[in-house]
Amino acid sequence: MDLFNDLLISLSQLWDWSRENIQGIAAVATVLGVLITFFQFFSPNNDRAVAKAIEGLNRELERKEQALTDTRQSLADARQKEQSLQAALAEAVSAIPEQTEIPDAQARIKEALAQAAEGNTELAEAIFSEVEARKVAEGKAARKAAFKEAAEAARHRGALTFLHDTNKAIDAYRRATELDPENVDGWKEFGYLLKRTGALDDAEAAYGKVESLGKAEDDREALAIAYVGLGNIYRIRGDLDQAESMYHKSLAIDEELGHKEGMASSYIGLGNVYRIRGDPDQVETMYRKSLALDEELGRREGIALDYVSSPARL
Repeated sequence: MDLFNDLLISLSQLWDWSRENIQGIAAVATVLGVLITFFQFFSPNNDRAVAKAIEGLNRELERKEQALTDTRQSLADARQKEQSLQAALAEAVSAIPEQTEIPDAQARIKEALAQAAEGNTELAEAIFSEVEARKVAEGKAARKAAFKEAAEAARHRGALTFLHDTNKAIDAYRRATELDPENVDGWKEFGYLLKRTGALDDAEAAYGKVESLGKAEDDREALAIAYVGLGNIYRIRGDLDQAESMYHKSLAIDEELGHKEGMASSYIGLGNVYRIRGDPDQVETMYRKSLALDEELGRREGIALDYVSSPARL
């Protein structure tokens, strides 16, 4: 029994190491096989204890695998988000010099830009908050046009706060959708943030709004975004058939539009669905397709994710 306990302690240490190392899960699986053979041969009287230990560690492996799947999807989401966030940030910063109606505009704009260059967006956020409030007040008379401008200021504020305060970003995008409910950008960013915080029902409603606006305006890009967002929500809930359907819809539209970044994200989503189903061949196929697109685009962070996600690497 002392040898048995010593080996279990060693295996526990190996398991702790594997939590910080994706490759470690393969090492643990190998050690499990060795342990089964060892104890069956040398310790026949410990069969029950061995079986119980192996069963418990297998459950840990399953939990580890699910955690890795969730991490891969989060990384894929982040990869998809990166480009749109960069564009939103650039738009927000570029819009700062245009806010000339605020008190002491020139001095405050100059300081806001200088602080933004250092990573501090508080003054820029305050400027857009003032613009938003002013346009809402004007909207009581001019209504629609002013509300649209107020919503734009709220979206800029959301892009800035996205960097450091998720709750403030959610509030900003919620306000943007209230002020301009026909704007796709506000809804898609709102949906992404809600999904990230686990508010899946609200996120589904937001992506549903993106879908309905996309259909109404024949905006194929909006539809692709809506479908991949809905696919992520259904996958998290465990509704794999619905998730697969949404990813295929998004993939078909991105193929039609030639949007390779979107195609790569859909392939990652499909790969994660097949991984949960236990279909390694399909997982490998999907990740290889994503890898080929990322290599073509020169997206090094995407290439790294594809290699890490490949079953051959586990």
